[in-house]
Amino acid sequence: MVRNVLGILLAAVVKEPSQVGVRSTRRRVLELIEARPGISIREIARRLETTWPNAKYHASRLQASGQINTRVLGRHRVCFPTSIADSMVVEARALLAEPTARRVAVFVTHHPGGGVQDVVRGTQLSQRVVYYHLKRLLEAGLVEHSNESRYGGLRPSATLFHALN
Repeated sequence: MVRNVLGILLAAVVKEPSQVGVRSTRRRVLELIEARPGISIREIARRLETTWPNAKYHASRLQASGQINTRVLGRHRVCFPTSIADSMVVEARALLAEPTARRVAVFVTHHPGGGVQDVVRGTQLSQRVVYYHLKRLLEAGLVEHSNESRYGGLRPSATLFHALN
């Protein structure tokens, strides 16, 4: 009798092995999102050495429980904790997670007032790539420009400084 009661109590405390793994993975996904707000699903999958569908599933479950929010930025779905109030910085960090966009943004930060050709020469990227990333940075409000030319007099915004730190 005591043995049966003890067995029932242990069964109630110990989760199914499959549930323990799911909760462990979900916990790791949440910890990664809290450590790196604006991280993409693809990057979560890469860092946790799992598949994209698995990372997406856990992110969707976390979003359904109200622990995170997700947003599509460009070609990526990015995740951030619901506790973060400044979504502009989260979006900026998500955009800057892409190495080429970050390279262009850092160049503009270190060399304000230049134009597209300055960025092309300084970053050694093609003009087409520079235009693409500058357009995204301008639309996101991370880079500002002079009134006379859309791609002239480039300078970083305050949000860009905050996102880079």
